[in-house]
Amino acid sequence: MDTALAPRLRELKTEYDSLQNYFKIATSWLPEVGAELEEFASEGNPNSSYISRLDQGTRDLIDLLREADFRKDTLDVLQRNILEGNQEEDLAESYRASLDTYRAGYAQKTARQKYAQHAAYFDFRSRIWEVHSEGAMPPLTDMIAAEQGDENHDNHDDDEEIVVGGTMRQFRCPLTTTLLEDPVESTVCPHAYSRAAITEYIQQAGRRGAECPAAACHAVLTLRNLSDAPGLARRVERYARQVARREELRRGAQWAGAPVLD
Repeated sequence: MDTALAPRLRELKTEYDSLQNYFKIATSWLPEVGAELEEFASEGNPNSSYISRLDQGTRDLIDLLREADFRKDTLDVLQRNILEGNQEEDLAESYRASLDTYRAGYAQKTARQKYAQHAAYFDFRSRIWEVHSEGAMPPLTDMIAAEQGDENHDNHDDDEEIVVGGTMRQFRCPLTTTLLEDPVESTVCPHAYSRAAITEYIQQAGRRGAECPAAACHAVLTLRNLSDAPGLARRVERYARQVARREELRRGAQWAGAPVLD
């Protein structure tokens, strides 16, 4: 096998890297688009045609990301075999056979097996959920219809299930305990803060930095560890609008003398 083919395989892998970056960017946009549609266009129906199409789009992108990963791994194996002189069969045929085997196996997986533990799908569904719901989102397995073959899979994967925490805590600053204002996120732990409050807190601590004020977090923060969070700011604003609407409905029900549902 001609070792001159190895650089070409590296080029192909680079092309798949570029494609993956494109898919990741598209995937990162869908949660925010979905939340906007859920709030203003779907009338509170998580199964509206708008949300259903975005849900399918998210799944399709996850499929593409995984196949791109497989293609890159396969190219790595072929490249290594070429350089070591171990590749004897037709290169293109070997690649096609590997891809066909992967696709056949992936097609046998259920929707839960494909998406219930994927971070991008979790992010999308949690953004939709938080628009109209105050409590914690159910496990993704409760939101994806069961199919034949899910029983054994669910029994083995319960410990790995992704579960979101309550929305209220997500959107409150651990220092002020009020809704985040001009939020910033830590780059050394998964917490967010109101900009003015965390800036003052860190400055008071001096050069060595300050321990994260979130409960049970011991990460040391400096001003350099903070980053702007425009996406989170939009989520907080959306959540505040929902709280205001619920309060209006509560007051309206009280004014009309109707029973108030908690």
